Amino acid sequence: MSRHRLIVLCLLVASFTFPAFAGDVLLVIIDREHQRAYVPEGSVIPPGMAIRAEALPPMRGIDVSARRGMAREHVNFLDRILKRPSGPPLIFEYAPAERFTQMRQRYEAQQELRKRQGRTIVANDTLTCYPTYATDSQTGYFGTYYHGFTSTFCVQTGGCGVGNNCEWGFGAEGDSTDDDEWVYPYAAVYDQNNHFNCNHTAYGYESPVACSVTNTTQLLQVGCLNTVHTVAQLYTIEYLQNYEPWYLGFTFDVSYCTYFY
Repeated sequence: MSRHRLIVLCLLVASFTFPAFAGDVLLVIIDREHQRAYVPEGSVIPPGMAIRAEALPPMRGIDVSARRGMAREHVNFLDRILKRPSGPPLIFEYAPAERFTQMRQRYEAQQELRKRQGRTIVANDTLTCYPTYATDSQTGYFGTYYHGFTSTFCVQTGGCGVGNNCEWGFGAEGDSTDDDEWVYPYAAVYDQNNHFNCNHTAYGYESPVACSVTNTTQLLQVGCLNTVHTVAQLYTIEYLQNYEPWYLGFTFDVSYCTYFY
C-alpha cells in the first residue's frame, strides 16, 4: 500500500493528519468496453471516488444548424446540470505497473508544460493536493488518439479534525484538445450543495482547459454529505472529404463522495 493512497484513505474515514507534501499521482486507464478502470497494483483507491467516461457521439455530417444548436447548448451549460457521463461508475481493477509506463510519461509531460506556463491546478499554498490522472483512447480514420484528464482533490495542510471548518480544494484539467466553433471543450467542478463550482469553456481555440475552486466547509464523520464532480470534455478532430470534421473524444467525470459539506 503506497503512503499517498493510505493518506487519502484516511482523508474520508477518520480524523486527519497530513504530511506537508503532495503524494504521487493515481494513474487510471479507462476501458469503457469492459467497464473497467485499471490502476497500478498496490494503489489504494480512495473510498467514495467514482469514475465515469463516455465517448462523444458520432458527429460526422452534422449540418450547420445542428452544430449551431450544440454550440448554444454549451454556451449555456452552467444554467443547467452539467453534461457528464451517465450510467454506473467503472469497476476498479488492478493491473501490472509496467502497463502504465507510457501513461506516466504523458502525465509528466503535462506537468512540465504546466510548469513552463506558470500554471497550477489549485493555486493555494495552504493545501496539500492529490491528483488522479485518467486516460482513454479512441481509433479514428487516421490514427489512435489519447485523451487525459487530471482530477485533483486538496485538503488543508496539517489536517482537519472532525467537527471543524476546514479548507478544501478541487481541480479539473484536460490535456491538450482540439477546439472549433461548433463543439466546445471544457473543464468544470460542481457539487450537489453548490459549494464548489468553477468552469473553463474553450470558446476561442484554446488548450488546455482547466479550472479549480476552494471553499471552507465543516467536516463531519456521519457519512456522505456531498458529492463533488470534476468533469471535462476533450476531443480530436479528423478532417475527412470536403473538410468535413469527425470528432473523437470523451466526457470524463471523477466524483468524490465527501464527509464535508
